[in-house]
Amino acid sequence: MSKGTEKAAIRSCPWKGIECHQRTVHMDRVSYRCEILYDDRLYTVEVPDLETPRCTQCGTIVMIDAANRRITDTLRRQIGLLTPEQIRERRQALGLTQEELARRLGVTDTSLAAWEAGDQLQPRSVNHLLDLFFAYPNVRTHLATPSGLEGQVTAS
Repeated sequence: MSKGTEKAAIRSCPWKGIECHQRTVHMDRVSYRCEILYDDRLYTVEVPDLETPRCTQCGTIVMIDAANRRITDTLRRQIGLLTPEQIRERRQALGLTQEELARRLGVTDTSLAAWEAGDQLQPRSVNHLLDLFFAYPNVRTHLATPSGLEGQVTAS
């Protein structure tokens, strides 16, 4: 066991074991497997070395934000979604604000901000649209104006 791993294994946590109610929860590396429902499909996600608090007495684990993020990042890679960093970097490379990109995609600023922060997974359909938007200038041009509204006469 390396020094860094040894420290993680003995670092105490503020939680009690879920089943035993003892203060024997410490940071540990566990092999973790779960199923996640995404876009109406069930995916099995495996993280072989997830660092998360675990009770040494009853064995239960405590899911902390960092562990949840690691699981979500693993799912994102597994199903081929753009990462939060890729979305942000590609948007910035085009000189667009979050508000501008959200408007062009027809989504809320809040949703786009959540995708870029890694707080939420973008739907697969939006991921495909983002891929097209970033890859093809003609898609960006087309989405710059409301399609189908140009040249229409409104009835009075």
